[in-house]
Amino acid sequence: MRRHTMNLVESREEAKKLRESFFDAPASKHERVPWTWPDALQEVGTCEAVMYASNKWKADPSDIEDYKHRAEAKQWLLCAPGFLREANDPRRKLTVTGPMVEVNRPMPDSFAVLAKILGVQARLYAPGTEQEPYQLPNGDDGLVQIDMAGASLGAARHPETHETFLVVYSGAGVHCIIVGEELDVLKDGIVG
Repeated sequence: MRRHTMNLVESREEAKKLRESFFDAPASKHERVPWTWPDALQEVGTCEAVMYASNKWKADPSDIEDYKHRAEAKQWLLCAPGFLREANDPRRKLTVTGPMVEVNRPMPDSFAVLAKILGVQARLYAPGTEQEPYQLPNGDDGLVQIDMAGASLGAARHPETHETFLVVYSGAGVHCIIVGEELDVLKDGIVG
């Protein structure tokens, strides 16, 4: 039996900085999650927008506002196999194409919890290709909205590359990771 070892780098302080930047307030607690980083995810397309509900910058913690961050530079959506489902029949997995990508070890042992995620808008790769977007007859080039009820949005910095990435997760584990060359979390919120 293969022994699974997770190569993690201590990153609690980096996660705390990301959270404090996002909320423009001191971080108040540390939470553990019951899952580990996946070994690989499928690159299914480009991420065009991330939608979330947050009380960032609010004096009243119950004052939740919906936000939509439109990608300002190229971002990619990587999903756990089987996570994407047919809109009209959620019991059926959505057939997606794109390369499987190994998760770049080592990974951070901590990340910043940002908000409840509402969903993402993505351009999925067309079947039979690895990185060409869908071309639909009505001129739409594959932009789809992926609703993500019950999941949360976090952010981390990779311990070696120092690139910021977003993570969509629940108690069941990591569902998606969003990466981008200019992606970051600053006092203005998600940028890049």
